[in-house]
Amino acid sequence: MVVSLLMAVLMPCAQGQQAPPLITVTGHAEVRVAPDLADLHFEVEMRGNKLKEVLAEHGEKTKVILAALKAGGIDEGDLQTSQVIITPVYRNERDGREESTVVSHYRVGQSVQATLRDIRKVAEVTAKAIEAGANHVGQVQLRSSRRRKHMDDARLSAVKAAREKAVAMATELGAKVGKPYSIQEIRFSGYPANFANAQAQNTVQDQGGEAAGEGTFEPGKISIQATVSVAFFLE
Repeated sequence: MVVSLLMAVLMPCAQGQQAPPLITVTGHAEVRVAPDLADLHFEVEMRGNKLKEVLAEHGEKTKVILAALKAGGIDEGDLQTSQVIITPVYRNERDGREESTVVSHYRVGQSVQATLRDIRKVAEVTAKAIEAGANHVGQVQLRSSRRRKHMDDARLSAVKAAREKAVAMATELGAKVGKPYSIQEIRFSGYPANFANAQAQNTVQDQGGEAAGEGTFEPGKISIQATVSVAFFLE
C-alpha cells in the first residue's frame, strides 16, 4: 500500500518534468588516404557432360591459378577459395519451351579471392590469373591496412564539425552551447565508398592478357568517412 502510494506521487512528478533545452546536430568528416591493400576476385568455371571429369579438370585448373597468384607475390595466407558449386543444366525439349529431366551438362564453379599487398602489381597479377585459366575477373577493392586509425581520425573530425555547427546555429539565435547531452555515431548500410574502378580488369583485357606495367593502374586515394549525431545543452 505504501509502495503504491509512493509510485502514485512520483509518476505525476516525472511526467511533469520538461525536457532540457537542447540543440541536436550531425557532423560529417572524410579522410582520403592512399590504399596499400588490393582485394582481387576471380571465378573459375568449367562445363562438361561427365561430372567426374569436369570436377577433376576444374580442380587442376584451380591449382594452376593459385600457383600463378603465389608466383605473382601473394602469400598463401592471403588466398581463399569458396566452396565448389555444381549446377546440373537440363536439356530443353519441344523447341526449348519445356525443360526436361535429362541433364544436358554440368557447370562447376568456384571463386578465388586474393589480397595483394603490393598494389602496383594489380594489373600484372590479374593478367597471370587470366593466363592461368580464370574465367571471370571481379572488381578490385582497395583498402588501407590502417583503416581503424583513419576511421578514428575521421570520427574525431566529425565530432568537431558537429560542435562547430551547433555553435554557429546557437549563436545566430542568441544562445550558447553547453556540454554534450548525447553522442551517437551514425552507420550507414553498405560498405564505404572505397572501391576502385575495374581499371585493372579492363587494362588486362585490352592488352590481350599481357602483363601490364605499373603505369596502367592508378589507385588514387580511398575515402573513409564518419558521421555523428550530437545533442548539446543550450545555456
